[in-house]
Amino acid sequence: MRSFVRLSLLAALVAIPSLASAADKNGGQIEFSGLFGLPTGSYASSGASLSDVYSGGPGFGALGTLGITRRFHFGLRYGTFSGSKDGNFTFGDLTLPGGTAPPGAGPFGMKRTLTTSEFSGVLQYRRAAGPKAEYFVEAGTGLMTWRDRVKLTESGADVLTLTGYQQNVMWSAGGGLSFRVARNFDLVCTGRWLQAMTDDGDLWASGDDPGFVQASVGLRYPNY
Repeated sequence: MRSFVRLSLLAALVAIPSLASAADKNGGQIEFSGLFGLPTGSYASSGASLSDVYSGGPGFGALGTLGITRRFHFGLRYGTFSGSKDGNFTFGDLTLPGGTAPPGAGPFGMKRTLTTSEFSGVLQYRRAAGPKAEYFVEAGTGLMTWRDRVKLTESGADVLTLTGYQQNVMWSAGGGLSFRVARNFDLVCTGRWLQAMTDDGDLWASGDDPGFVQASVGLRYPNY
């Protein structure tokens, strides 16, 4: 145990000056953005599109990056967005002789809300696109977490609320443009694809391919 602690301290003493040097030369930056996420993909069992079940919606994100070299930057990103979709629901398995539904079987109003959160590591490659602009491409991997809330209502009154949770490994790819808009700020426009690798859980089954298209606009500080 003591050997492990000593090795960890030694590694930290070696790494901290290197990271400080990288930050001094290439810059540590923080970015805050507003975003919009749209579900894509389908369910393997039925072939139904995710967009038939869930809706896109707004959210926000934060990204902290540190330059490894002048063109390569490593970062940590957190983002979340939520969308709701209205519909109708009937307990189809509740039937009386003759095929009619008993009282209380529906139809009910249904509101389904999916909240998607992401925490991931990102590697960006940046290159100048002009004196005050640059383009970048990126790839990342991490964890994606979902909360699916289904609320049934009848005549405006709540009847039933069900909530499911799931977390899976994800990967992402994307790119964008940044523009210097002030002495210490860049305007950053980003488009990304997020893809989860699922197993059997509350929301998804093994073989489902929930993906999300995401667009964001934010401010990055400082610029270099």
